Amino acid sequence: MNIMQTLMTEMNRRMFPGGKAEERADVTVLRQRLNRKYTGREINTLLRYVLSNMLLFERKNRDDIIKSACERNNNTFTREDIETVVSYADMKARKDHSRHPDAKRT
Repeated sequence: MNIMQTLMTEMNRRMFPGGKAEERADVTVLRQRLNRKYTGREINTLLRYVLSNMLLFERKNRDDIIKSACERNNNTFTREDIETVVSYADMKARKDHSRHPDAKRT
């Protein structure tokens, strides 16, 4: 496996520790929250974009992520819908971080 494949595998593992089943479940939840206005593929792409920004840029704040997502090429999401996805991703990242073996225990 080359370095790029290794990095992508690690990113996928961190974004969706439960694998494809977790990824599909997340997309299903978001499709329902967004009243099925977008395809599963569109939601998956945005969710992956948001989660990767959270993972790669730990200090990147919520407003920066929302602004960046709004400015993506071919963006079809409203700002409000992007905020919904970012809120979901933030909740997911916090929950997954608390289960991560490297998380600090208080």
